[in-house]
Amino acid sequence: MDKEDLEYALAKQLPAMDRGFEIATSYGTFTIEAEDSAPVIKALSKIIERKLARLSKHEKETVL
Repeated sequence: MDKEDLEYALAKQLPAMDRGFEIATSYGTFTIEAEDSAPVIKALSKIIERKLARLSKHEKETVL
C-alpha cells in the first residue's frame, strides 16, 4: 500500500469497520460484529500509523 492508500484506510475504511465487518481467508469468511470491532480497529490503526511513519521517514531521507 502506498501513502495515499494508508491515509484513506485511516480516514475512511477503519472508521467504517465500527459497524462490523467480514474477514475473508482462503478457508472462508467470518464476521466481526460491531461490538467486537474496537480491538481490531485499534490494532490495525497502530500498524497503519507505523507504516505511514516509515514512509514519511523514507521520503525525508530520499529528499536529503
